[in-house]
Parts: sequence; C-alpha cells; structure tokens
Amino acid sequence: PSDNRGWTRQAKSKKGADLVAAAIILITAGVVFCFFGYALYRLWAAFTGLVMGFGAGLALSQALGAEIWPVIAGVALGAVLAGVFYYFQVAGAIMAGAGAGFILATLILYAVNSTNWPLALVGAVFGGVLAGFFFKTFIVAGTAVGGASGLVLGLYALFAGVDLYSFDLTRPPFSGAEAGMLLAAIAIIAAIGGSIQSLLLRRRQRISQAVHRRRPR
Repeated sequence: PSDNRGWTRQAKSKKGADLVAAAIILITAGVVFCFFGYALYRLWAAFTGLVMGFGAGLALSQALGAEIWPVIAGVALGAVLAGVFYYFQVAGAIMAGAGAGFILATLILYAVNSTNWPLALVGAVFGGVLAGFFFKTFIVAGTAVGGASGLVLGLYALFAGVDLYSFDLTRPPFSGAEAGMLLAAIAIIAAIGGSIQSLLLRRRQRISQAVHRRRPR
C-alpha cells in the first residue's frame, strides 16, 4: 500500500509539473502573439496547428484510458498541421479564426451557466468565415484575440491550479461571474494588443515608405 501511495504521489506531481509547463508555454505564446502577432502571423498559424493536433491526441488518450500512443499521434498530426498552416496562409487564418471563435463562444456559454458546448461551434464557424473574408484585418484582430485568450487562460490555469486540458466540456472549470471576468479580461487585453499591433504596423509602413522615397530612380 505504501508503494501505491508513493506511485500516486509521483503521478500527481508529474501531472502538476506538466500542467505548469503547459500553462507557461500558453502564457508566453499568448504575450508574443497578442502584441506582435502581425509580424509573427505564420508562427501563430503554425502554433494553432500544433495545439489542435496535441489537443486531439490528448482527448483521444483520455477517452481510451490514458494511453500514450494517441498523444504521440496527436503531436505528429500537430506537426503536419503546423506545416500546412504555416505555408498556406488563408487555411491557417481560417482555422485560427475558428479556434478563437470557439474559445470565445465557450466562455460566453460558461458565463451564462450553460454547458451546451455544441453551440460554441457556431462561434467557430463565425470566426473562420470572418478570417477568410477579412484576412488582413484578421491578422491583427485575430492574433490579438487569440494571444489574449492564451495569456488569460494560461494565467488562470497557473495560479488557480485548474486543469484546462481535461476536455470535459460538459463540466466547465469555471462558470458564471468567474467566466465573465475571464472574458472581460480577454477583451481588454485583446484591445490593447490590437492597438499596439496597429501602431507598430503603421510605424513599419512609414519606415518602408520613407526608404522607398529615398531610393534613387
């Protein structure tokens, strides 16, 4: 029995360390893409592919009872999706927009104490369509929203000790006013990030125009 208790403690400790590492990665990526997403759009699209593949593998692993091979397959799938989204910008934008729309719609449902998560698919479709039709605008707005979501949810997972990666959408890790505050934080940070990106973009355009005017004709 003592050996079993020791193994359980080690398993819990390893899971806790994994969750902390995942939260730190999410926070770091969120900061970078929220405030500098326009310059790093291709990397954001690739990161979206990695997250999608890993998430699919982790969900399948939990459904099958903690098997490791679905996670490995998910990582491989994520690497393939990352490459596709990196080189095919519109495809990456559509999937990234769908992901951001799904997250925001899920938070809205949680804020009104609803666990009817399939409705969040409407948000995914809406986000994907917007990204496809308004590609250049979405690069700024989408990376700001996506980065802000990663930053806020990563901080929440880190400091609240909540497992955001359980994939049980019918049992949300937060709801009501708590979900509403997270949603408001994402909106505020996304607005700040989008404004900073717009300022940096205008500055880069002014520099590019000045260089162009100075070139000899």
